[in-house]
Amino acid sequence: MMPQTPTIKDFAVKTSINPACAGSVFLETSECKIVCEIEGPSISGAKNVQSIQVRIEDTTVDKIIEQTLGDDDFEKDKELKVKRVELEQVLTSITENLVRMEEYPNMELAITFKIFENRMNIKQYLALALSMALVHSGIQTNTIMVPC
Repeated sequence: MMPQTPTIKDFAVKTSINPACAGSVFLETSECKIVCEIEGPSISGAKNVQSIQVRIEDTTVDKIIEQTLGDDDFEKDKELKVKRVELEQVLTSITENLVRMEEYPNMELAITFKIFENRMNIKQYLALALSMALVHSGIQTNTIMVPC
């Protein structure tokens, strides 16, 4: 019997988790629990400057990454920061591809992720939560990501 490939067919979504944000989503699957909050788009003080800031808050993701690293605390801390920055860069790139940037020439957008539980590669779930939060916020997108 072949092992079954994990899918994200079974999930629950709740919007308006944080009413202070333009868009916020709680995504729960059998593999993870994620909150994505979007602030903006607000107008940048600089003309024709677009700014997207993605931040992953300190959560259980740190513990998960730490489990895969060595014993040296300094090296763990350094590697943890590198992994977090890499993931934030991936999410920034996804955001730039999802959002209709031409509609927001002076946009400032802040996106915060909180990862409360993670049992596997989380990128697909973060991208799904991001897509849903963008839709919830009313930001125009080129496409949306759907679970498969």
